[in-house]
Parts: sequence; structure tokens; C-alpha cells
Amino acid sequence: MRWPWNSQLLFWVGIFCLAACGGSAGSTPDCAKTTAALVDAGDNPVPARSAAVAYGPPDGPYNRITDLAGFVDTAGRPVLSWTERLAGDGNNDGLVTAADITPIGFNFNAVPTPGSPAADADYNNDGLVSVADITVLGQQWQASLAGYAVCSGPTAGGLSELARLERAAQFTAPAATDGQLQWSWTGEALAEPTAFRVQPYDAGDSLGLASEDAITLDPAQAGNIPPQITLGPAADPSPLTLPATAELSVAAQDLDGGPAPLTYFWELVDGPAAVGFSDNGTATASTTTATFTADGSYQLHVTVSDGEDTASGDLALAVDPPGGVDALIPAEYRVDWQPGIPGGIPDYPAGISVTDYGAVGDGSTDDTQAFLDAIDAAQEGTALIIPAGTYYLNGTLQIMKGICLRGAGYQSTVLEFHNDGDCIEIKGWWPNNWLPVTSGYVKGSTELTVEDASEIEAGDIIEIQQENDYNVYHTGEGTGWLAESAVGQLLPVTAVNGNTLTLGRPLHYSYNPACNPVYAHRTVVTGVGVEDLTIDRLTAVTSYNNIELTSVAYCWVRNVMSKMCGTAHVGVSRSLACEIRRCGFDNAWVDGGGGQGYGTSVGTHATDNLVEDNIFRQLRHSMTIQVGACGNVMGYNYSTEPDRSDVCPGWPSPCICIHGHYGHRNLFEGNVVQLASIDNWWGTNGPTTLFRNRVEHLLKPGDTANYCLSIQENNPRMNIIGNELGTADPASEANNPLSINEDAMTTIILHGNYVYQDGSLQWDPAIANHNLPASLYHETKPEFFGTAAWPPIGGDIAPTTTTIPAQLRFNSGEWIPSG
Repeated sequence: MRWPWNSQLLFWVGIFCLAACGGSAGSTPDCAKTTAALVDAGDNPVPARSAAVAYGPPDGPYNRITDLAGFVDTAGRPVLSWTERLAGDGNNDGLVTAADITPIGFNFNAVPTPGSPAADADYNNDGLVSVADITVLGQQWQASLAGYAVCSGPTAGGLSELARLERAAQFTAPAATDGQLQWSWTGEALAEPTAFRVQPYDAGDSLGLASEDAITLDPAQAGNIPPQITLGPAADPSPLTLPATAELSVAAQDLDGGPAPLTYFWELVDGPAAVGFSDNGTATASTTTATFTADGSYQLHVTVSDGEDTASGDLALAVDPPGGVDALIPAEYRVDWQPGIPGGIPDYPAGISVTDYGAVGDGSTDDTQAFLDAIDAAQEGTALIIPAGTYYLNGTLQIMKGICLRGAGYQSTVLEFHNDGDCIEIKGWWPNNWLPVTSGYVKGSTELTVEDASEIEAGDIIEIQQENDYNVYHTGEGTGWLAESAVGQLLPVTAVNGNTLTLGRPLHYSYNPACNPVYAHRTVVTGVGVEDLTIDRLTAVTSYNNIELTSVAYCWVRNVMSKMCGTAHVGVSRSLACEIRRCGFDNAWVDGGGGQGYGTSVGTHATDNLVEDNIFRQLRHSMTIQVGACGNVMGYNYSTEPDRSDVCPGWPSPCICIHGHYGHRNLFEGNVVQLASIDNWWGTNGPTTLFRNRVEHLLKPGDTANYCLSIQENNPRMNIIGNELGTADPASEANNPLSINEDAMTTIILHGNYVYQDGSLQWDPAIANHNLPASLYHETKPEFFGTAAWPPIGGDIAPTTTTIPAQLRFNSGEWIPSG
């Protein structure tokens, strides 16, 4: 596991605290390996939380059991239960080591919420993940927990050790719930009232402090124990908006295991309409899908039965009137945006190093062949390590298998390219056997019937396209290049049944049978990453990309600083579900015309890719969409200081550029940019959504463009919703914030946009819903926002000075945070 920079810092701070508090591997159980009640410095109870640690007085962490519970089962046997709490053992391996520093590093300075990863890293329970939590590790350093001793005896006498429960036997593969490990023990039948305590013991067989209080169990109390329940949503269902369903759950324990399996019955206590519950009255209804048909407040009730006794609870939910994206954007003009790598970017283990193959990294020795040899030797599913250094490279690095190029951080590992070509190429192969698609080619479909599927297997990726439909796609100003078969999509295949293909993602477009829809098996490269380094192109070029992603799937570029490109810093074409995140793209060798000076260029059927949380500076176009690219998301990026083109020196080039050949159903959300344009240079653009962006257009002397957003002719069905146009800065004084062609105005959706020039909030009178969702692709606040406001931008919350994380990093000068 790689430690973030702040984790490494905290490790040494922790070692200092370890020495300061006197903790060591040899500390006695009374100091480093014992427990305490949940009380604060004033001896007041501290509320329980979902972490693996409990805390006591400020003189150090303890591990005394505080939640010991028990009962006598129907056979008269004592049953005890408690929760493991080894202070500082955030990863639940029974030992406090350097590995427990990692959760602190990843959550440093976070204010934890219950159940969050930050809560498990807040070792001293003070509501902030900070250096103070390292002190706990210092006091507990190498404290171990080997198991628990169960002690018992008559209520009038002393307790003696009865049994030892070994941790290794109990948790061969520890299963944690909210950071906690649950213990239980069942003894022999009792003859008389008996007191019990539980004591932890360490690897040295030394006992720690016993549980805070003894618990006395009386065989006369034997009998059925009613279920114990905790009620709540299975996942946060708010805000619920009609038509609505919500997953509800009840966590129930049957401590004595009977007399019958638990059953669950859900019912409506109060509400404006009936509610349906799935699997109601059965043992499988612990999680139920509740279906609501009317808006209003609902009071729900659940009863859990073990066949003899019951327990019950209530849950209140609010359902809002119809709204959300369904009330804002017609389904035909959008998709269910789910961009990027399913499950997130993988973390490959370290493999070989480029230095193993002769790379020097002194800035003058040509390391190109050493890199190529190392790439050839690296095993799939591993990271090829590039240690700190400056590497002179005189050729393209081509990667055609699933490995990750991993540097030591963008300030430490620098790849200097001196070649005339792409710097890094990740490429698959073009299809050469296009076959007819016979049915199923409508938007939203997840099945295609094709003329011949004999070469397709589950797990393959196909590409669909058609000849240009000139009833939809009209040529524009720059007709010197007309993309053939502009509309298309990359699709994963999950099953094959004869000539019917089941797709892992729905179609984003309804294809026209008159335009001959066809498909081909696409041989793609998958699982390639480039991360934690700088690419610096030192040779002036007028074309070529710094990173080229063509015919690939599930690849990523992360924590990369890229300096001086020709065509684009990252070019993406015919690629599926890749991610470009937390990078810096700075400047270009040329800023004229002809496809030069781009940040990310996403085109030629590129599908469902994610460009998120990046910084763009001094580029002709920061984010470009064209040639049938569909379902892609550009989210929460910051673009500043756009180049003034040599062709139009008084016109700042648009940071967001929707650039023709019918790119469609792409989303731009939460970006802070200077200018945006949906142009007509290469003809019609398909439906595009700009949602909750801030278009600043900070004017400079000599600028002649007077708008924030331009939509030229030939661009119908655009969705411009919840954006901020201009800023409160006096320099942002666009005379006409929206420059929209008259023909486009007949079909465009302009709703909830705030204009700083006159302080107006402009709603479409035809749309009654003014309740804008926080996001169109994030279900909840994304983790990279930390404690920042969410949503950060929007016409409905303007005027505001909230900044997105990428802009904060740019302002601080630390474009890419370490770790």
C-alpha cells in the first residue's frame, strides 16, 4: 500500500508522540493494552460512534469493554456479547502498527460524519482527523489483542477465569460492520445467579483491564428474548421525488435464535396514499422496496417477530412532488450519466521499476529503450514504478497491456519528451469487419440483434455506427472535413444468445435503418493507467497528443501534470469508460487553428468517459467534444487564462467547446470556465447539457467577445440549466451573457440560470419545477469535495463565492495534491 505524503508525515509525528507519551511494545497492560468507558475529560458519557475505538480520560486511550451484554437462553446457558475496541487499530488486524496511519492520511483534516471512513480514523473521538490522532497510535504502538478471557463466579464472591477466546480462531478473515468486530460466547447451563466479566489479553498473554461492570445472569430468567432492531433506510433515500421508490431496512438480532426465524411486516401508519412493500411479512423483508405514488409526509411502521415475541419501530419519510431531471430535461435529450470505470480506478500493486532495465533519470541520458524494455517486461495488473528523477525520452512510449505507469509524484518524477510524435500512446485496434445490425438499435435498448454474432463472446466490446443522417446532422462552416459515420458508440457485451447481444450499457441514440446501422468487434486495450508524474514536452510540435487513448476501455490518467502539447494533452477517441482526474494541463506550443492547443479532446464515438477535477491553463480549448462522442461527463474542472487565437486575437477561445460532427448527450457539470461555445464549425451538435457551471468571462483589454455562452446556428435541443453567467468581479462585464442563434432559441431549454450583470435569475415559464438536483451524475456529495459546500455552483444558490476543489488548488499553487 502506498502512503500519501501526509501519512508519511504523520507517521514520524506519531513516532515523536510515541516517545513523548512513553508508549512502547513493552508497556504494561494497564497503560497500552487496556480499555476505558466512553467518557470525556469531564467524566461525561460520550455517544457511541461507528468506529473501532472507544475513549476515556485524556491521559490516554484505553480498551475496557463498555457494552458487555448477556442473557440466559432457553437451555439455561449464559450468552455474552461485546464489541472489540483496540484503540488505534483502525484496520482491525489486532495489532497497532504503521498500517493504521493510512486511514488518518487519507482523511487528514476531515470532519467525520457517523459511519464515514473519516470517523474510523478519528482515533481520539474529537470530531477532527488530525495530528492528535497520531498520539493515540504512539500510546498504543504495537499494542496487540490476542483475544478475550471470560471470567465468572458467584455474585457474592470473586471472579475467576473461565475460558479464553482466541482472536485468530474467531476472526480468520475479520468481517467488520461500521469498523467494529462483534464477539460472542455461550457457556454451560447455569445452576445459580452468576457474575461475568470480560478481559482482553495480548500476544504476550498479559491481561488488560476487565469490562467496566460485571453482568449478572440468573437461570431463573431463562426464556425467549424478543428481537432487537435498528430501523433505517438501506441507502439515504432523500430527496425522494415522484415517481419514487426507496430501499428500507431493519437490522434485527435474535439473540437466542428462536423459537422461529425472524419475519418482518411493514405497514403505513400515516400518509397521503397507500405504500407498497416488497416481500412483506416474510423472512426476506428485512430490506424492502417501498413504492410511493403521492407526494407528502409518510409514517411507516415495521414489526419483527421471532414466533413468540415482537419488536417494532417507526420511520418518517418525505416525498417531494415530481421534479428532478425528469421534470427538467426530456428523456430523449439526455442519458442516465454513469461515466468512468465501474467500481473506480484500481490500485495496482507495485511491480518492477524502470531502473531495473537501465533507466537513469539524470535528465540527459536517453532512457527511451529502458522504458520500452520495462513496459514489455511488466506483468499485467501491476504498476511499473518510475522513481524520482528527470527522464530524457526521445520516442513514444506505447502501452498495449493492462499496466500502470506510476511515478513518485508530479514534482518528483518528470518525463521530458524530445520526440516529434505522441508522448504516451495507449491504443487498441480498429475494427475491419463491419456487419449489419438488424434490430434493437433504439435509444435505451440493452439488446441488439445482428446479422452474425459468431465472433462475439460475453466480455467483448463492440462499436456501433451508421452512415450520416443528413436530416439530423447538417454541415456547417468548416466543411473541408466531413466525418463519415459520425454517430456511433462503444458498448460492452454481457451475454450472447444466438445473434442477440445483451449490452452492459444502454444505447444513447436511436439509429436510422435507412442509414445502415452496422457493428464490429473492437479489440481494445483495457486497464492501463498513467499516474503521479509530470509529462513535459520540450520539443515544439504543431500536432500530436501528450497522452493518446484510442480504442481502449477502463483506462485512466490521474495526478499527472502535462506541460506543452501539440494537438491535445489527452486525446480520447473510440474509447469506453476511461477516467481523467485530478490532473493539470498547462499551455501548448501552438494556439492557432486546425485542432491545436486542446486540453482534453474527446471524439469519434468515445463513450461514457469522465474528465473530472482537473486544472486547465492557457489553452485554446480546454474541453472539446466532437464526432459522435456520447454519454461523456466533464465535471468540476477549472479552466483559466484561455489563449487568444492568432486567428481571432480579440476573442478568448472557449474553454468548453462543443465542436460539431454530432457529439451528443454529453454533460458539463460544475465546471468553472471563462467562455463556453456550442459552435457550427463542423456542423450540428447533438443535445448537450450544461448544468451548474460558472462561466466567468473575465474580460481583458482588447477582447471583443461580449458573451459567456454562445450557441450558434444549427444546434437545436440544448439544455442550459442552473448555470452562473459572469461573476461578481467587476472585470466580468459581458454585455450579452447569452449569445444564442434565433433558430436554436426555439428548442433550447434555458432554466434557472443566474446572470451577474443584472442580478437576475431566469426561469423557463414552461417548466414549473424550480427544484434543481445537486448533480446529474453524482448521487451524493463526491469524496474529493471533502468539507467544501455541495453543490458549489448554481443559479438557484447564486450569488456565491464558493470555489470548487480544482480552483482552490490552482489558487494555492499546488495543482496536484500529494498522496
